[in-house]
Amino acid sequence: MSDFFESKYQRPVFSPVIKITKSNNKPQFVSDIGQTSKETMFDEAKKVQKLMKEQNLSLMNTAKILSLDSVQVANKLRLLEFGQAECESLVRNGYGEKEALLFLQLDKTSRLYAMEYCRQEEFDENQIEQYINNIVEESKQKNRAVSEVKDIGFLENSLKKILSLAEKMGFEVSFEAVDDKDYRNINIRVKKKHVDNL
Repeated sequence: MSDFFESKYQRPVFSPVIKITKSNNKPQFVSDIGQTSKETMFDEAKKVQKLMKEQNLSLMNTAKILSLDSVQVANKLRLLEFGQAECESLVRNGYGEKEALLFLQLDKTSRLYAMEYCRQEEFDENQIEQYINNIVEESKQKNRAVSEVKDIGFLENSLKKILSLAEKMGFEVSFEAVDDKDYRNINIRVKKKHVDNL
């Protein structure tokens, strides 16, 4: 992460604030919920990650120390999956952690556009969720279509190999594939061999 968190886009946020203090040379960890902080959600995520690494803590132990549940801790760590430009956009546009996690469902190539578009349209949280769900569903449909095309392509190639073998055996064959609305119509014609009567 860059030092952009110190930039003009920095703003107060209401979220769990992680403080690390020392008493008798032993680390103590406090989670202040609802306190106002100038730290961004990404700063907090990095602190959680650092805490876990330095103290060799599991997700569950970290959650207990910070008085959070394991899902909250896991979600904070997921924020570190964003790139620098995405982090800047999220902070600049005033998105919270829940909204950020919604954007994380999108492909990297479409996240930035979605962030800026939702702010431009002044979408609330529910509208953002619906917008992203629509994009995710469209992507799934496209992936299914691509998968089906690949499967059909494999079938066609297998049939062509069989027909090629038939041609080597002396058969006259033809292959034609035509698409309609719901089906890929494959037509195979094999000319009969005429055998003289003995």
